[in-house]
Amino acid sequence: MLPYFKIIGSFYLLVKKKIFYLSKEKHLKNVLYYLVCWSGPLFQDVYALFLT
Repeated sequence: MLPYFKIIGSFYLLVKKKIFYLSKEKHLKNVLYYLVCWSGPLFQDVYALFLT
């Protein structure tokens, strides 16, 4: 269980860094697209993990 959260943590930092970079570049549409593409599957994984 714990390694999974470590993976999520590092993934979150990666996404945060990417979002910061994109927003700095003023590509708001890209940021929203990135969020939708990446957060959807991730939350499904977390949800499935808590159900089992």
